[in-house]
Amino acid sequence: IRSVLGIPIGIGLTLVAIVCIFWNEGRSAKRQATLSEGSGQVVSVAADKVDIGNNGKLIHLSGKAVTSKMVVDPTFGVSAKALKLLSTVEMFQWEETSRTETRKKLGGGKEKITTYSYDPVWSEEPIDSTMFRDSSQYRNPPSMPFRSKSTIASEAKLGAFNLAESLIDQLYNYQPMSLSGVPQPSNLTGASRSGDFFYLGQNPNQPNVGDIRVSFSLVPESEVTVVAAQSGSSLAPYKTKNGGEIELIEPGVVTAEEMFLKAEALNNLITWILRAVGAVLMVVGIYMILSPLSATMDVIPLLGDIADTGIMIVSFLVGASVSLMVAAVAWIVYRPILGIFMGLVAVGIGWGIRALSNKKMAKA
Repeated sequence: IRSVLGIPIGIGLTLVAIVCIFWNEGRSAKRQATLSEGSGQVVSVAADKVDIGNNGKLIHLSGKAVTSKMVVDPTFGVSAKALKLLSTVEMFQWEETSRTETRKKLGGGKEKITTYSYDPVWSEEPIDSTMFRDSSQYRNPPSMPFRSKSTIASEAKLGAFNLAESLIDQLYNYQPMSLSGVPQPSNLTGASRSGDFFYLGQNPNQPNVGDIRVSFSLVPESEVTVVAAQSGSSLAPYKTKNGGEIELIEPGVVTAEEMFLKAEALNNLITWILRAVGAVLMVVGIYMILSPLSATMDVIPLLGDIADTGIMIVSFLVGASVSLMVAAVAWIVYRPILGIFMGLVAVGIGWGIRALSNKKMAKA
């Protein structure tokens, strides 16, 4: 019965996979075209002066990013002269892990045995203990009193140019912030300082579930490189012909070519991750659709194992073929030559599956 109920779930996963793969290929192609256009138009300029003749152009510049104002965390009131300030709030909580094994039953068929274990961990996200297998013994607080938050400097400059918050927000070269001499936040009544943490609890060396610790880190004033549109004395997203945007920033002094190579590498990484997610969803969905065939043969243990292995292989091959076909359709829309090639590969895999199936049927 459980395997039959899995059919609609499998159909749903397959549909989600198709949408994910198609959307991802379109997103990837658009981003690649955006970066290609930008790399051919970018102009390197000095950061110490604004040339009105470059207004509206895509410019590349390096220099020290500085701010004239303190950045203040709105929750705890902690401040620093930095481009960005991050407060990290963690709670000591129970975490459930499970381990499932499949065992054969004496009378035929299989059963799954799941064991659960519980360990306390520091986590920025609240862990819902009501969903635990043993929720009566292992309980977490229902919510966290504070959450982690990043705060961006309201005013920052790169030479003669104003840095937009959207650019600063892309910087993640955080450094730990020392709390030496920093007054305890007024909303952390009863807290103690443990190293570079503010601690809410009895003993930081022996934490209890529900204890809170807060630490701070910052992105300091430092050398950065930006590729963006010049808009007067400000830097803004550059609009390309296909509607894409270019607004890049990297720590340190980086050439324009390196900036675009890094952006392309990031795009490729995201593309392959989403491709893998889509393909896995596709394979799992097809397996769930076909799994009732294996369940009907489980009355004979050996036959059930053989059928399950066969279904896994078919699910993988069909899932790979359909994933490639969906990607090919997307690429035909966005990049016809590569799309046609991918379509031929998918058809080849499908033909191979059919030939293998016919061969086995002929032997039978």
